[in-house]
Amino acid sequence: MNVPVSFAGPTPDSTGLYQVNVTVPSGITPSSAAPLILTQGGVQSPAAVTIPIGQ
Repeated sequence: MNVPVSFAGPTPDSTGLYQVNVTVPSGITPSSAAPLILTQGGVQSPAAVTIPIGQ
């Protein structure tokens, strides 16, 4: 599912850390390890990346 990105850029005070802010849409099943794939400039993040999603 594609979601709009509200911010993507360097994190203040954390050299080398890139921050991406999105809003998880309703209807997504809560999970302790939901798969996440980011795409920028046609390049995708590794498919093994996961994030927790609560209720």
